[in-house]
Amino acid sequence: MNQNLEQGPSSPQQDDEITSLLQACSSGEAGAFDRLIPLVYDDLRAIAHRRRRLERADHTLDTTAIVNEAYIKLVDQSTATWRDRAHFFAVAARVIRHLLVDYARERKAAKRGGGAILLPLGSIGGQRCALRRSAFDDDAGLYHA
Repeated sequence: MNQNLEQGPSSPQQDDEITSLLQACSSGEAGAFDRLIPLVYDDLRAIAHRRRRLERADHTLDTTAIVNEAYIKLVDQSTATWRDRAHFFAVAARVIRHLLVDYARERKAAKRGGGAILLPLGSIGGQRCALRRSAFDDDAGLYHA
């Protein structure tokens, strides 16, 4: 059986329960999303594992961390109108993909200096350099000439 990336290996018995919980989520029923997660957790792990395998070998996020982050993002969408379980897993796969892309961007930015503030220096070559004033050093007393 060729499984698509958006759908995990859930049993047919769970499909009806998942669908009814998704409908309950869509109608705003309190607690429906929390009852849904244990049923789809293994499927989310499978999706995260497949996506993670496409990443570099030294990736530091493990599958559990990816699923936990995806849960946080999906909870924010708990009032979404879910058409069916395929729609839910497609959104979950997209969330997981975005998490991995964002993580890679943050890691790349950190390697390239991250949020470091570059301060232009005055003349260099035996003379004292003066730091230019920035919004971050108002009270820091960094003005030396």
